[in-house]
Amino acid sequence: MVWKVVGSIASVIVVILGIVLVANILNAADFYLGDVYNDYHDNYNSYGGNNNNNNTSAKFEWVVEPSIKTDTSYYYVSKSIVGEIKNISNTTYSYVSIKFIIYDSSGRQIDTAFDSISNFKSGNTWKFSASSLTDMSKVASFEFLEISYY
Repeated sequence: MVWKVVGSIASVIVVILGIVLVANILNAADFYLGDVYNDYHDNYNSYGGNNNNNNTSAKFEWVVEPSIKTDTSYYYVSKSIVGEIKNISNTTYSYVSIKFIIYDSSGRQIDTAFDSISNFKSGNTWKFSASSLTDMSKVASFEFLEISYY
């Protein structure tokens, strides 16, 4: 009888120690992920739209202005916003994204179209094709929103 009680107490102690260990591991992971998140946001930049970052003209330039491309080679009509930008900085960016606000024929905002590239090297040109999970066949016009980079 005594051994059953001791065994039960030992089992409870093991469970509690396990919970404490897991909680400490999760706190350490949260702390680490928080550092990664903060480092990312400390190094994250963007321009376009109403952003007043005057330094960006020295980073990218339009090679081909964005326009709507319609593709009917599928069983449905597909549209995307296409164009080209060049990295005119002396920096290779780990990640660059471009965003556009998209509108239907009534001028109502439908969604945001988006494309991204990794390791965008200095001097290179990127042919982007921004799209959305929204039915792009309904897109009638767009507005450049921003280029984000880090």
